[in-house]
Amino acid sequence: MKTKKLFGFEKAFFVSFIATAIPVIIQVLMLSSRNLSDVLMVGTLGQTEVAAVGIVSKAMMISIVLLVGLSSGCGVLAAQYWGANDLSGVKGVLGLSFGMAFALVVLPVLLFFTANPAVIMGLATSDSHLANIASKFLGVISLSVIFLAIVNVFGVGLRAIGQASTAMYFSIGGVALNVLLNYLLIFGKSGFPQLGIMGAAYATLISSVAEALLLTAMIYFTKHPLAFVPNDFIRYISKDRLVQFVRISVLATVNGFIWSTGIFLYHVIYGKIGTEALAVMSMMATVDSFSAAFEQGCATATAVLLGHTLGQQRFNAVIDQAKGMLIISLLLSLALGSLLLLFYRPIIGLYGAIDNSLIDTAFQVYMIMALTFWLKTINAVGISGVLRSGGDLQAGLVIDFTGQWLIGIPLALVGAFVLKWSLPQIFILVIMEDLVKACMTLYRIRQGKWVRNLVTVETREQTYSAM
Repeated sequence: MKTKKLFGFEKAFFVSFIATAIPVIIQVLMLSSRNLSDVLMVGTLGQTEVAAVGIVSKAMMISIVLLVGLSSGCGVLAAQYWGANDLSGVKGVLGLSFGMAFALVVLPVLLFFTANPAVIMGLATSDSHLANIASKFLGVISLSVIFLAIVNVFGVGLRAIGQASTAMYFSIGGVALNVLLNYLLIFGKSGFPQLGIMGAAYATLISSVAEALLLTAMIYFTKHPLAFVPNDFIRYISKDRLVQFVRISVLATVNGFIWSTGIFLYHVIYGKIGTEALAVMSMMATVDSFSAAFEQGCATATAVLLGHTLGQQRFNAVIDQAKGMLIISLLLSLALGSLLLLFYRPIIGLYGAIDNSLIDTAFQVYMIMALTFWLKTINAVGISGVLRSGGDLQAGLVIDFTGQWLIGIPLALVGAFVLKWSLPQIFILVIMEDLVKACMTLYRIRQGKWVRNLVTVETREQTYSAM
């Protein structure tokens, strides 16, 4: 009997996609909600404080995206190892991911952001008062990268073995604690000191510590399959696995670093335009983070499930699955973009202490974001989902670099400093990055060079190119 299909793939797989995507989307939303809580509560303190939170979040995003890059490299292999029923491979890449995360991300962040926050913030804005506030905020909040690394790597491992909901529950708890501490420490409620913007920094740090400790305790006290020890790492890892992990993880990390640095440069451009422009983009960063949660949730579910299929060497099936996930993600992004357009007034109205003069500019930028949301979804699912599932990270790197550094950033610089255009006009130029990337991504997917099994020795180089 012919198997029923929906959007190009089997209905059973569609159910698996939704079951994996929803917990991941919720988890990413929870992570984004940390910044949302900071911005909304700090927004009652004034425009400068909102701008400080926004510019620090962009600086911290570099470290977070680096962690995501490393863990994504881990996730590519872990998903295929799980599909091939190789738990030793899952533990091996998990251990390597921890080591590289601390060596390549945590230590540099502590050295540059924690030890020298004033230097970093001085580069991001010419407003000395804003830079002073932001540097103090960065000095505290950057310590949370230690615990974010732990949560991130274990979260990837859980998703790779089909336990995305477990990671989601811990994220919900961490965000709930962060929101509570924000309320207590920013405003000095229930006997706690009134720390203002610094209360948000301490709230983020404390909630990150709690989430990491509780997740680690669960993994080891319950003797979870991911509870590896040094001897497990030494016994399971091999030269081939090390080479494979380093190749994929380094490409993912370089890609993440280049992309996040470009996003930070965009924010620097907005900061040089003026504090008002920076405040608007800080407001919109919250909306952008919400949209990115959906995009990355779908992309992660795509990478995990396609990775399972590739690990099983079902090369024909994975083509239909990829097409179907792109279609359903596109349709869902159009629906979400419509909802953003529908509820624009209450969303923008959340920022109570923002000057009325900024509302018109914020509205225009918001509308551009909502109308082009589908473009970002195509890029996220295509690059971080489809291409990455088969280890085609080099193509993703080329696409991101071309769209951002050869198209978006040059256009933004010209618009801001040569043409002297308004912020909404400059933002339209920035969107040209996504248009170029979408065209390149779809072309690469159609080539079929990403369809590769990476973990089974005898078929490691096998590809499927008939799209």
